[in-house]
Amino acid sequence: MKLLNCLLLGMLIACQSLQAANVYVAVNGNDRNAGTSVSAPLATVKAAVAKIQQLGGGTVNFLAGTYYIDAPISLSGNAGITFQPYNNANVIISGARLVTGKLSKKGNINILTPDNPALLRKGELQLFAGEQRLKQAESPNDDNYFYIKSTTEDASGRKTVNLDTAANNLGSLLKSTDGVTVKVYTKWNFTQYPVIAASGKQFTTTGLAISKYTPWNAGTRIKIANTWAALDDDGEFFTDGKTIGFIASGTQIYAPATDVLFNITGSGFSFRNLHFKYSGCVLPDKGFDPQQAAASQPAAIQVDNTSDLTFDGCSFEHFGYNVMWFRNGVHNVTVSNCLFSDLGMGAVKVGNIMMDASQLTAGVKITNNIIKSGGRLNPAAAGITAFNISDLSITNNDISDLYYSGISTGWTWGFKTTLNKNIVISNNVIHEIGQGVMDDLGGIYTLGLNANSSITHNLVYDILCYRYGGWGIYLDQGSSDFNIQNNIVYNTNSGGFFLSQGRDNRVHNNIFANGRGYQMKIGAFDGKSVNNTITKNIIVGDGSSNWLDGYWSKMTINLDSNVYCSNAQNVQKIFANGNLNDWRKLSNKDRNSIVISNTKVEDDDVKSQSFINNNLKQQIGFKDIDLQRVGVTSDNSYKNSVSIRKTSEFYWKSLNKYKFDPNQNGN
Repeated sequence: MKLLNCLLLGMLIACQSLQAANVYVAVNGNDRNAGTSVSAPLATVKAAVAKIQQLGGGTVNFLAGTYYIDAPISLSGNAGITFQPYNNANVIISGARLVTGKLSKKGNINILTPDNPALLRKGELQLFAGEQRLKQAESPNDDNYFYIKSTTEDASGRKTVNLDTAANNLGSLLKSTDGVTVKVYTKWNFTQYPVIAASGKQFTTTGLAISKYTPWNAGTRIKIANTWAALDDDGEFFTDGKTIGFIASGTQIYAPATDVLFNITGSGFSFRNLHFKYSGCVLPDKGFDPQQAAASQPAAIQVDNTSDLTFDGCSFEHFGYNVMWFRNGVHNVTVSNCLFSDLGMGAVKVGNIMMDASQLTAGVKITNNIIKSGGRLNPAAAGITAFNISDLSITNNDISDLYYSGISTGWTWGFKTTLNKNIVISNNVIHEIGQGVMDDLGGIYTLGLNANSSITHNLVYDILCYRYGGWGIYLDQGSSDFNIQNNIVYNTNSGGFFLSQGRDNRVHNNIFANGRGYQMKIGAFDGKSVNNTITKNIIVGDGSSNWLDGYWSKMTINLDSNVYCSNAQNVQKIFANGNLNDWRKLSNKDRNSIVISNTKVEDDDVKSQSFINNNLKQQIGFKDIDLQRVGVTSDNSYKNSVSIRKTSEFYWKSLNKYKFDPNQNGN
């Protein structure tokens, strides 16, 4: 009996030791405290992580206040840890420090001489005046550019660039090239390299050999950055490492102290209702190489070999690189009810660039989040980017104000074997994408084979490229096995739908409306893009351009039972070579399709679907598209933050400023 009692007592003690611990953190705490009671809290995130891991897991409770992270924190183990506010307090975790010092004025320029110059990291691309992002001074300002006249390149990668006559002030900008960089905008790529020499309207830079796909040819746009002479616009700064010159209404300057907040491995971590602010982005000495979707750029929260990870109800504002990257061997992750705003690059990246089955990331849910104002340092970044991934769900997000794509999935070009499968993109609102900055982009962009995947019930609008390729739903090279259904896409300056290359895609019951170049396009006739079906869609235009562009007559594709609507009486341009009967004879397609002329369809009509009468619906079997569940729900407390949308009228007034050419080939 004594032995039994001892065993029971031992089991009770063991169970008690396994009970989740609580750790408390307060701004007036002390890291020498025990940290296990509200009356004796710790003071820093780093100490709290060490303590909760020592205790074998539990909950870290933050009392109200701002907590600073000056260097990456490693979070590991499998005990299960939750980070949350204590009693719903307002908690900010910051990767920046206030720069104190002597403040003076020179005209409209504030000049701050820091007490601690070490806060000014070499190559830092951003500072903040309170909540206002400051960017390195650049010229020209806003959406103006210098333009390349010609470029030569030697075997070492040195590029000599001659600018056109618009660059009359280049000499004043480049009196000194110390720390000066050039930003180059080429189709879907963005490059930022150091300027090493300059003379007249010519400068020399270094870097990778220029790609034949994104050449620096005549007309390529550039900006000159990080020179005192360019400091002339609100929101700009320049620093020589000793002082900061800046133009802003606020004078409290925050300097990022770290690019990475957390490196996470292990399992069982939750972050709930916390506000993360500020992380840095330091330009490497060699600069930013051109990369589609800014693919290899890191994140402030980097996750590898981790399972059971949750971010819920958090906000992430004023970040330099991407916010989070679930990279190698990550499983069972949920990002929900969060706000991502003012981002140097993108919000969430998923999967590894390399195709390695042993390190495959799977089971990631990105749902009910607001992602806005991204690509501020590298405009080639997407809001959500997925590389090699299985079982990915992207649902009910509001994604806006980006310069490349809203959602980008897949990382294999053509019909090579991939690991991608079970990708669900549904009920998202995606708008204000491209904004005349980048090319070859989409509200939703895909690559490669994606077995058993779907794009459904998304609302996509206001997609504006610079010269070519502003598409709503863009199936690029090898995109295959997608079910694309019940989406509404309108106001794109190329078209609502583009199939560059792919097979076994089913495009049913969508509305593609008011594309400026055309409504739908086939980009490649390769003999491999087979078994695609496009039926029961409503396709709307104003009669000024072809409804169908590309290789429709040659492509083996089931195109039928669609409605083509035009607000013009002359609807010949729906089909490039004649009316519907001529088109049927040529292509053997659209046998059961319908053409409706003299029907003007405004944006509100598109969303309400009020222009589609019951007779038309019955003729082609079209079903009403339910938008009630599209976008973020009331569960997201940041829902009121979705307020940046420009009116379409304003948005499209700027179209003539750009070089948009609907005849450009996007391949």
